Amino acid sequence: MNIQEITELFDLSTSVDPATAALQTKTCRQVIEMLKTIPGIIIGDDVGMGKTYIAISAAMCFLDSYPNKKVIIVTPSWLLNAKWYQDIRNFIEKNLHADRVQLRESDVIEIKQSSGTYISQIANAAKVGKIILIPINVLSSMGWKYEKGFFISCWFKHRCLQGIAREKILKALGGDVNKFDPEEFGDMGITYQDIPDSWYAEMDRIYSEEGISDDGIDHIVNNLKELRYKAINKVMPESSLFVLDEAHKMKNEETVKRRALEAAVNHKFEKGIFLTATPFQLGEGELRSVLELFKSATVSQKELGRFNDRVEKLFIEMNNYQDKIRLFEDYVHNLSADEGIQLETVIRTDVKNNIESNVIETYDLYQRLIEQKNILESVMKRLIIRNLKKKDEYRNEVIGSLNNNDKSGIPLSNEAYVPFALFEKAIYQIMEKGERTFIANVKHSFTSSFEAVENGSIYTKDLQAINMLKKIELGQVVHPKLNDVANEVATAL
Repeated sequence: MNIQEITELFDLSTSVDPATAALQTKTCRQVIEMLKTIPGIIIGDDVGMGKTYIAISAAMCFLDSYPNKKVIIVTPSWLLNAKWYQDIRNFIEKNLHADRVQLRESDVIEIKQSSGTYISQIANAAKVGKIILIPINVLSSMGWKYEKGFFISCWFKHRCLQGIAREKILKALGGDVNKFDPEEFGDMGITYQDIPDSWYAEMDRIYSEEGISDDGIDHIVNNLKELRYKAINKVMPESSLFVLDEAHKMKNEETVKRRALEAAVNHKFEKGIFLTATPFQLGEGELRSVLELFKSATVSQKELGRFNDRVEKLFIEMNNYQDKIRLFEDYVHNLSADEGIQLETVIRTDVKNNIESNVIETYDLYQRLIEQKNILESVMKRLIIRNLKKKDEYRNEVIGSLNNNDKSGIPLSNEAYVPFALFEKAIYQIMEKGERTFIANVKHSFTSSFEAVENGSIYTKDLQAINMLKKIELGQVVHPKLNDVANEVATAL
């Protein structure tokens, strides 16, 4: 799809300024093009760059190209599920060209909180919906008594368990003692006849070997969860696109939510888009784990092989970059103060006249580091899309300036003014001493949260302003950004 074909489907400029709309439309096209050859990509744009609308835009492209297949969106919570639902409705109303994409508000199905069964909601949504929104809680929890009772009842029928044995197990598992047959549970989205005997194999083994001991009961409960995961996967519709919001939360393969998600979408989607504002705050193993989820897609072995090659190349170049950074840091730490100034000069001017040999060696290493950075970025761009806000623009958007007459940004509270003033003074003291720092980055940290700056390198420096800042109990000061977000949430509620 080219830009013209995409803009025939929707117009983002009705919701945001033209420059932002153009960037988001361009990013949408980039997503579509990348997904032609691999099963999934990560959109790692900064907060506020419109990841949700880019994902919705991509979903519209997939619905246009594959009208007989669904789009599945898994969200991190009930609250965000409702927000996605409203965002998609707004998109349909304001941005979508209805004459091109036949999508009504009723085609968007939001799985809602219920005391009954969520499996039937998913099964029914699969029959009538085109976009299905599912909170991760729906996939992972086994806390709903009604569903638990149904699966216990199915197992009892499978094993022909009755009488005293049945009563003891029900008491231990917390099932419904008033229902004796799976058919008494009504519409569950799946029937006893839909469940193959192989799904009960592990529960049968546990019951035969451990009975209803405490360990046996725990193991049976765990396998009831696995049985439910398989049931969800069975009713989950085939989809052209799977979108996962806040994908970084799925980094740990051992958590219940991660296992439930993997089981639910296994071989149920052709392409995937994962959203996260913090892709590079994940460790190597965590990022690899998130990328591993894309392998559940129904793609050819050739495409899967291409994806695996790109992932391995990413981590090879990432490790090469980290090695060069560590080596460069060692070289810099061994320079004298005068040599440090020489290095800064040659980096700025690229003029090597009258420069010490060890400075030249450090500069050459710096050049190789930049080359490796460019290599890493080119490899990364084959798997991850990353649009960034300019750091000083972000800071001004969040906080404004320390000038009381500046009306932009979030106003500083009285208690927050002193920490922010001290931090500005710390930056001044660093520059006054002739040292260098990435000012935009450190300001970005401070305007994100106090915790972010406490974990930063500037907080370890022996500066008068930092030492004064450390005497302030920052944990007792409400960060202005946090306060503003809390106020927005309260207003929305």
